[in-house]
Amino acid sequence: MWECQACNYLNEDLDEQCQRCAAARIGGGQQDATVKVAAQPAPAPVPPRPAPQPPAGAQPQPAGRKRRMGTMEWLSVAVIIVGLCVLGGALYYAWWLGKLDPAILWAYDQLGITPPGYENTGAPAQPATTEIPPSDPLQLVMQANVRGIKPLRAEAERLAAQRAEIAALQEKMTTALAGGFATSGAAPSEAQSTTAAVLDEVSGFTEQLFQKLSSFQKLAASTTKPELADSLTILRDEWEAQLGQLIDVIGAAYAADSGDSNTAYLLPERISAAFAAVSPEGAERLRQRWGNAVHAREQAKLDVQLADVYLQLQARLDAIDEVRRQFNDAAGSLPEYHIRAGLLPTAAGQYLDLLDKLESSIEELQVEYEEYRATLDPQLTSDKLEQYFKSYEEKAQGEHMYAFQEIYRIYAQDKDLSHPAYAKLAAHVDFVKQHWPRIADSYRMVYEKYEQEWKVRWVK
Repeated sequence: MWECQACNYLNEDLDEQCQRCAAARIGGGQQDATVKVAAQPAPAPVPPRPAPQPPAGAQPQPAGRKRRMGTMEWLSVAVIIVGLCVLGGALYYAWWLGKLDPAILWAYDQLGITPPGYENTGAPAQPATTEIPPSDPLQLVMQANVRGIKPLRAEAERLAAQRAEIAALQEKMTTALAGGFATSGAAPSEAQSTTAAVLDEVSGFTEQLFQKLSSFQKLAASTTKPELADSLTILRDEWEAQLGQLIDVIGAAYAADSGDSNTAYLLPERISAAFAAVSPEGAERLRQRWGNAVHAREQAKLDVQLADVYLQLQARLDAIDEVRRQFNDAAGSLPEYHIRAGLLPTAAGQYLDLLDKLESSIEELQVEYEEYRATLDPQLTSDKLEQYFKSYEEKAQGEHMYAFQEIYRIYAQDKDLSHPAYAKLAAHVDFVKQHWPRIADSYRMVYEKYEQEWKVRWVK
């Protein structure tokens, strides 16, 4: 290397001019200004760090043995272990309550994996189950935040889907019955819309239902925590309701069928017996529902036998309606009247005549009705026949009481009491005592009330 005399910059030996100031290198006769770069002095050596000395009185550490951790180090390790345990327990508890399901589903969706029992639609995965309405009692199970609720939630979802299946069977049965009952001997092409075909479908569905009911029985037996009792009761009630609906589907077919050959008619008793393991009281209620279906079938047969009787009774109900219609037309044509100072206007007298005629007509119809009823076989009866009897008597008694009260209402305002309708009031009361003795007290209360009003008003 050589040193530039102009700027004292050290240049390489091959450089002919200074790399800083571009001054030419001096040569020729002069002595070369090459400068040897002096070697930098080596740094002073650092003395070695003395080895740590054990405290006074401490035992010397044997050669080859590792150092033991101190108390603070052990405490740090214990804190870390306890923290991990707490975190793991919290995560497990959250998973048990179903709180981590959205995060798990989101992770599945981000990875592009379809979780078991779920549908991947591109958005966060959603469970492939039937939506439960907000007012549904099953929602109380879905929203419960107690430990151990997850199996009950799954059962609630299954019951919601199962409810929809039973509703579909009900709709099919209704459609089949609307077209008339068809036996199992129908052609295969026609069997899809027949009652027998629906019963076959119900039978297959019920066999699967027995397995699900057995699983629920085991779940109910293993659920012993008091905080889960309400949720379990909701599920048990839902099971009873759905089994009852299934029995009603079978019962509707049974009531319309004239035979007993279909094996589906044996299912209600099996259903009740299977549910007895879950709820003995509920099983009895299910048996009662099937008993209602059997009763409905018996009534349907009686209705066929009593069809003519129903027509006769309906004609008598129509006759009462006709008598009341004629009364309303005649009364509506009368002029408006007011009773002043105890003097009865002509229109009021005409109204009394119509009321008396209404009572007399009802009494005549009642006598004819009793004569006809006496011709009927007392052993041949039905629910519908009893309802006809009840409807006729209620309508006849109601019209008769209306006329009786209206006559007495005018009676209390009439000072002279000279109208002929008043003289027949006692006879109307006697008729009631003879034919409707159960309501005789009501008539007595009416005439006592208005007799008292007449005395207060006109007797000095």
